[in-house]
Amino acid sequence: MTDMFEQAPAGVVRLTAAVDEPRHRGMHLAAVCTAVAEQLGVATVIATKPVHARLVNPRTGEQGFARLHISDEVKPTTIAAQGYILRNAGAVEGDDLDIELWDPITQAAPATSITLHRVDSGLSFGDGREQAHNTRQRLTDSALSLTVGHGFSLPLGGGEATFEVTAAEPAAAAVRCTSETEVVIALPDSDHLTGSTNRPVPQRAVFDDIGGLDGPLQQIAELVVWPAKYPELFERLGIRTARGIILHGPPGNGKTLLARSVARLLGASFFAVNGPEVLSKFYGESEQRLRKVFEDAAREQPSVIFLDELDSLAPSRDNVSGDLEVRLVSQLLTLMDGLTDRGQVVVIGATNRPSAIDPALRRPGRFDREVEIGPPDHDGRHAILLVHTREIPLADDVDLMAIAEMTVGYVGADLASLCQEAAMASARRTLDDHRRQAAVGDALPVAAVSVCQADFVEGLRHVQPSAFREQRQVVVGPDWDDLVGLANAKRALTELIDWPMSKSTSLKQLGIDLGGGIMLSGPALSGKTALVAALAKRLSASLIHLPSVDLLSPWVGESERLVRNAFTKARHASPSIVLIDNFEQLAAAGSDLSRRVLAQVSNELAQLRLTTSAFVVVATRDDLAVGDALFSDVVHMDQLTRADVEVVLERRLSAHLSAEVAIDEVASQLDGLPIGQVLRVCHEALVCALWEDPDKLVVEARHVSTALARVARRHHVS
Repeated sequence: MTDMFEQAPAGVVRLTAAVDEPRHRGMHLAAVCTAVAEQLGVATVIATKPVHARLVNPRTGEQGFARLHISDEVKPTTIAAQGYILRNAGAVEGDDLDIELWDPITQAAPATSITLHRVDSGLSFGDGREQAHNTRQRLTDSALSLTVGHGFSLPLGGGEATFEVTAAEPAAAAVRCTSETEVVIALPDSDHLTGSTNRPVPQRAVFDDIGGLDGPLQQIAELVVWPAKYPELFERLGIRTARGIILHGPPGNGKTLLARSVARLLGASFFAVNGPEVLSKFYGESEQRLRKVFEDAAREQPSVIFLDELDSLAPSRDNVSGDLEVRLVSQLLTLMDGLTDRGQVVVIGATNRPSAIDPALRRPGRFDREVEIGPPDHDGRHAILLVHTREIPLADDVDLMAIAEMTVGYVGADLASLCQEAAMASARRTLDDHRRQAAVGDALPVAAVSVCQADFVEGLRHVQPSAFREQRQVVVGPDWDDLVGLANAKRALTELIDWPMSKSTSLKQLGIDLGGGIMLSGPALSGKTALVAALAKRLSASLIHLPSVDLLSPWVGESERLVRNAFTKARHASPSIVLIDNFEQLAAAGSDLSRRVLAQVSNELAQLRLTTSAFVVVATRDDLAVGDALFSDVVHMDQLTRADVEVVLERRLSAHLSAEVAIDEVASQLDGLPIGQVLRVCHEALVCALWEDPDKLVVEARHVSTALARVARRHHVS
């Protein structure tokens, strides 16, 4: 964007703004490359003493301040800084900034008093006097230049505190804190979190405080932020600004936070409306409340109106019987049509059921765009964990990448809860150790407290993914490489599930169909469920396991709803695999109910063909009873060879097998059995040996014979 404005004046370097990594949070750092440091004449001294710079937005004249450091990861045309530094300069990622050296000692006025508003929700550190003293000392040591209205962060109390400058004396363009400065701190007000309309926007709700939503953030920036920042460009191109946006996705994914961030970034008033809060028992009052919100937003523009639970506020009129809902929808349609006359007002609706919204609202001119807030992938979960652990002291053994790997299916709210639960586990451990080891009267060593990896593992035991609160799914069973004798089935599932997830672009270029359901056919105990569970574990995918009998309900429409919910969960928790066991029981029922359920499965499969992150596998013992109308891909389970059986026996029994018993002789007795029965024979043989001599624990030939007889009786093996 450096060509959009005239060249920077002498002594100034014009660079493009970028958001820096969270690891520099609270340090007021802005990163430039070595070439830029040389151009500013500070390359040789920047490593030995602080080098301050002023960042000026050439379009608006707004300024921010930062301390420079050199990073080889930054492009020669870029300056990377934390979001609050960019916001102080009125810039977002991609804007131009003029960088010039700044001496806070001579160019910033020493402040006699500074009033700060603490805007984060972290724990307080000491009493008010101690907080002010610690904050003044940090500001004095860092020589940070401050301007009224600017925000900044400081490492305090073992975490991080975020402030906004609300007043300063003298009234200069920039001031600095000294040992003589009076610092007054106002703590966060709980009233900022209450009320149904015109709620103050939390100052921390900004784009760099949101992790894992890079795609939606880019769409929101194009729809709302860019038109506000560059109106002349959009006017020149004849681009009409979007008046209404629908954010849809599973609960807890950050839809509300994203809407608040838009308002904060634009410096706009924020009006939040929850659907049920508008309703009134008095005729006409509900519509009057809705009109008042739009009128207030028009008076205080620029403003953002956020309609939470939009599906309850404006449901499809074809599916409601009450007069109130119809009147509300009609009122909202009228208000949306009048937005053009209201100026700079943007309406953002949030829902997890977009199909339930009245279709008239979803046309261009009302809610122009719909942005899906999908579940975060591995990198997204890592970014979210980075955000939520900023204020938590972490031990050296904490591996956030590994935690992201373990939290498939978790959304932002789940990960925030996990971080809090891990911190609580650390608190419990610290207090227990203190009670056992400390003498009476010893102070609690708060400064040394940190959250370790084991605390996060403990937190995972208590925090379940929101999508699975009703039906928690745990991927259990053997690892993929531990499954023996299933080479053909493994190859087929790799091509049908693994490749579409990992190589979707290449397959599309080759014109290969990526979608469709998969039928896994094989006798009982042939390893169908274990194979799918192992694949889900290998791909870090959520596994939604549904026995066929659970999909049959005597209530009309309930079975279809169960199928619909399962597939919805699969899409919300993607990457995911839905496994429907014993599918032949459902297909062979032949009743009107089974036909309706199969029709619902067919409809859901048609929708899943549009994605490469959610798949359906049905397991059956009789593929002929199911047919291939629904499932074009049929995978048959392998029958174990003698060599496969020997490998299984070697892994399961070799450590305890008597020297008089030959593996090949045992394998010959088990030849032709499915893998589940072979494993069951191994288990029974070990149990027999344990009962006979727990200390010796040696498997003899008679133990194998007894185990085989038990399994034969149980499974009718000839």
